[in-house]
Amino acid sequence: MNRFSVLYRFNEEYNHISIGTHAEADAILDQLCSAGEKTPVGIYDDKTELFQWVPCPRYGPEVRSVTPDEQDKIDNAMIEIAQQLRKEAEKQLFTKEQLPTDVLQRPVSLG
Repeated sequence: MNRFSVLYRFNEEYNHISIGTHAEADAILDQLCSAGEKTPVGIYDDKTELFQWVPCPRYGPEVRSVTPDEQDKIDNAMIEIAQQLRKEAEKQLFTKEQLPTDVLQRPVSLG
């Protein structure tokens, strides 16, 4: 699985796009900021387990201030969401990659 996840909201749900490099993640975020249907949130780095918030110009001036403790809780929640989305994607990828059972692996009746 790729190292970075671009986290965004669509239809009131969090989603992610798995990306190999930070430069690719930045490019995806630029696309999400210019489009109106998906709301970009930030970039999760699976190697360092850090979350980087990304300001989007279309958010406007309604940015509210929070205490450092509140920000830590929000950061941890975003990290947990990104990790869960990555786990779900990994499970789906594993299921898709499983090969069908070979005929030689089935029990054979000798009688």
